Amino acid sequence: MNPFDVLKQLQDLPERMQRIQETLTELRVTGSAGGGMVEVEVGGDFSVHRVKIDPEAVDPNDVALLEDLVKAALTNALGKLRTELVGKLQSGLFPPLLGGV
Repeated sequence: MNPFDVLKQLQDLPERMQRIQETLTELRVTGSAGGGMVEVEVGGDFSVHRVKIDPEAVDPNDVALLEDLVKAALTNALGKLRTELVGKLQSGLFPPLLGGV
């Protein structure tokens, strides 16, 4: 590759990183467990935005079940997020930072 092309791509790097960051910030997925009794929404930056728990899922005598449902919903959401991110990478939404270098 031409060294001038590499230099140009390096100059474009901050703009590409900004676009990727914006896309990640906007991306949201929701995971669920217990037939939707527990839902967790996570963002592309792996932050948790929302946790919804159906009151029927709350049994003071079985806190372990609720803990398992929250864990399962979060695991489900992170799996969906991983799939979304891989899909965006493969579709070219996140272009290689340095082109073909």
